[in-house]
Amino acid sequence: MAQNCQACGREIAPGRFCPYCGTPIAAPAPPPLPSPPPILPGPPGAIPPPGAPYPGAPQYAPSIPPPVPKYKGTRKSGLAMVCGLAGAVLSGGAVAGSLMPWVVVTGLGISLSGWEKDGRITVFVAGVALVFFMVGLSTIARWPFAVAGLASAGCLVVFMIDTFEVSRMTSAYASIGVGLWIGVGCSAAMVIVALVGILAPRKSKL
Repeated sequence: MAQNCQACGREIAPGRFCPYCGTPIAAPAPPPLPSPPPILPGPPGAIPPPGAPYPGAPQYAPSIPPPVPKYKGTRKSGLAMVCGLAGAVLSGGAVAGSLMPWVVVTGLGISLSGWEKDGRITVFVAGVALVFFMVGLSTIARWPFAVAGLASAGCLVVFMIDTFEVSRMTSAYASIGVGLWIGVGCSAAMVIVALVGILAPRKSKL
């Protein structure tokens, strides 16, 4: 198809340059692509092709479901667990002190164990405290420490009464046995540990 050069105006054959003046010849623009035919609604009851929107149906953007909230519970703090373990150990010490000598006669080499006096009571009460300290160690509740504290206070009262009675009977040849000292010390520590276990915080968790 012949055309004219834009520089010299002469009629030239199709090519890249004008043979007369050497001016580059612009390539003809490609024909426009035909536009796709519009999608017309089909007859009533017709099923649209896969991937095509349903005629007349509103189009919604896909929504992201909200995250499911996690379960929140409670757990003991490390302090409460330490109190449960320490209370159990001290309760065992109070039981051991109940079976040790409460009165020692140094001149004759005679000793009187707690089992022969009120040691049977302290063994039982300290055993109750031991059980509830273990319950407080394994659960998040506060009431086991309260029960263990009451048992510890009762055990401390018995030990102190017997210590006072034995001190009245002691002389230069008799003294208070190690069992009473261990029992008083362990019982007093048990009361303190029980109070701390009651007041120890309980933390929330996800």
